[in-house]
Amino acid sequence: GPCMVRASAKNNAGVCIATSAQQYAGLMQQMNENDGCTTYDFRKNMAAAAYALTASYDSAVSGWLAGEVTSPPSTHSIAFQVERPLKYGCNPHQLPAALCSVGGGKM
Repeated sequence: GPCMVRASAKNNAGVCIATSAQQYAGLMQQMNENDGCTTYDFRKNMAAAAYALTASYDSAVSGWLAGEVTSPPSTHSIAFQVERPLKYGCNPHQLPAALCSVGGGKM
């Protein structure tokens, strides 16, 4: 479940977590190029993707459950999908994006 995914992502110094079949090709390439291992940068990228996935899941469950109770929490979270990256507009270390849609929905 999500706890195992987060635990793997947290330990990315020595663990690589794949959360989608679409990641398998990159994982296999890494392992083929690195004698059965993966690079730290690759593991960090995979961990970031894993955390994004579990955060989106947590947001969906939290939103659903808040609608099922008589006293919903005062904090709400929403997950967005990047629809179109931007070339400019932020500091050099940031990745700007625009036209975000709520997870699973269309704008």
